[in-house]
Formats: sequence, C-alpha cells, structure tokens
Amino acid sequence: MQKMNTPNSYWNRIKKGIFKPTLFMFCIFILVAIPRLNVLGILTFAIAATLLLWFPIIALCSFIDYIFLKSIFKKYGTIDYNVQQLRKIKLIADREASFDYVMNKLKELKWIENIKGERASGFLEARTKHNCLKTMGESIRIELIELSFQETSISIYSKPFKKGIIWDFAKNYENVEKISAYLKKDN
Repeated sequence: MQKMNTPNSYWNRIKKGIFKPTLFMFCIFILVAIPRLNVLGILTFAIAATLLLWFPIIALCSFIDYIFLKSIFKKYGTIDYNVQQLRKIKLIADREASFDYVMNKLKELKWIENIKGERASGFLEARTKHNCLKTMGESIRIELIELSFQETSISIYSKPFKKGIIWDFAKNYENVEKISAYLKKDN
C-alpha cells in the first residue's frame, strides 16, 4: 500500500488548512472594528471575535472529521490523514487489457461518474457523486504503467474536487481503498 509523502498526523492536516482562513477572518474583524475603536480596541475586538466566532466553527468541523476518520480506522485498521490519497496495486495483464478492465470496473461502481479515459497515455479520470452531507465530490485519477508484458502497475489518486478543502471526512481514503479492493477482487 503506497501513501503520499507528507507527515501523517491529524495535527498537520488541520494546521495546514487553518492558518489562511483564520488570518482572513482576523483581517475581516479588524476592518469591521476600524471605524469604531482605537488601535488597542481594534486588536482586542479582532482577537476576541476570532476566538469566539471562528474557532468554534473550526473545532466543530475538526471534531466531525475526526469521528469519520476514527470510523475509517476501525474499518480498515489504518489511516492516512492526508486529504490527497494514493494507492498502488499491480494487475496481471498487459496495459491495454488492464485499461479495459479498470474502465469497466469503474463503470460498475454507482458512486463514480464522469469517467474519461485516454488509452494512449494510460490515464483514467472520474468524479465521485456530490453528497451535501458528507462530500463536495472527489476527483479520482488512475494511471496505468506497464511493468512487463503481463504486469501493469496501477496508481489510484483521490483528492477533493474543489481546492482548499481541509476536511474530507475520510472520503478520499475510503475511495482509494474501495477502488483498489474492487480492482484486486477479480484479478
């Protein structure tokens, strides 16, 4: 099982995406306070508003994300906290046959849509369906590389469809695990 090369901790996942939005909200609160307060009052208001209004939202989203990650950990026995996920598997077939096999298997999965493939370069792209309760949709990319005449390496990438997502509620991890298990099942 191949994973992305970034530090694997929940804190790094949250820390990576919180700084810019928090700084943005802090600046908004400063702009709101400028016409009404002096410098010390502006900074006090901005810090208090950021702590009281913005951090509870971050804490709630982080808690919900943590619950989903914990359930995935129980299901698979391991977890990679990165939002972007990668798995590599091998199929016993040449690249052309593997391409057809992967394309047909992806079409069988009801939660995947917009499947596009480029046979010459060995790439497949797809999206997961949008579910407003759990996901905004993920972008899935599959790369096929022929290792030998009868062996093909398949790299399965999953990342949020929209940029800037820091909480994916473990959907990308689940995507690559489900797809890799589904592809390995009949091969």
